Amino acid sequence: VAGVFSAALAYGASHSFNTRQQLLGSMISAFLFTIAYAFTGSLWWLMLIHIATVITGSMVSYHMANGGLKVSADEHAEIVKAAD
Repeated sequence: VAGVFSAALAYGASHSFNTRQQLLGSMISAFLFTIAYAFTGSLWWLMLIHIATVITGSMVSYHMANGGLKVSADEHAEIVKAAD
């Protein structure tokens, strides 16, 4: 238990963060990843998940910084129609 907590704390503290929420989120994900490693003994699938979350987060940040995703009126109408 002490090893899992120490690893999660070190991981969370070593990643850059601007707010307490970012630090807390990093520490929680580190805690979950550390527990997952303790149960499986494999880092490969955890590294793939980490890479996927970084890429996804980067893409979302890019789109948000550039005005979000643009949807034309026709596309919007199709989305609404499909939801009905």
